Amino acid sequence: MRDYPSICHFCSGFMAETVSCVLWVPIDVVKERLQVQSDLNTQYRGNLDAVRTIWKSEGWNGIYKGYGATIISFGPFTAIFLMLSERFKVMAMDYLNAKSEKDVPFWMFVCTGASSGAIASILTNPLDKAKLRLQVQRANISQGSKPLFHYRGFWHGLTSIYATEGWFGLFRGAGARMLFQAPSTAISIACFEWIRARML
Repeated sequence: MRDYPSICHFCSGFMAETVSCVLWVPIDVVKERLQVQSDLNTQYRGNLDAVRTIWKSEGWNGIYKGYGATIISFGPFTAIFLMLSERFKVMAMDYLNAKSEKDVPFWMFVCTGASSGAIASILTNPLDKAKLRLQVQRANISQGSKPLFHYRGFWHGLTSIYATEGWFGLFRGAGARMLFQAPSTAISIACFEWIRARML
């Protein structure tokens, strides 16, 4: 893998997202349930009560509902982001004739982080759209209202969006997603790289 650093960084990003979702998916499930609980028969007294109730009534399937869709959506984003971030960092060091990360100014890391995050968010927008629509559909069903969408799963949702709305539908909202993600990735990667360069 040393001969193919981009592939290594891509796989590392995907694996990192897969592991982190073990924590984040249950949190997301609880958040969704609390948001729509006014329309549910079950009323939760708080976060911990929601976790206990979901666990008792639905088990692992309830706690990790949507884990696969989340991985399919966020895994490629993190993989592409990390791969591009590392590539852009090397390009920045070459441009600045920097011998190490310590010689790269903070603002350059901000630029590389923002650029990689923006590109990753645009490329993976269709995946995020399918995931969000499945969440809306699940919320509609939980509320007892008529679902806006009728997707059987993630891939069915993705292909349905393309079939009915085309490429424009898949990438609608990509600009807003880019504006949301780019500042976040810029700050996180810039702080990480700047601190790491001074600690090592």
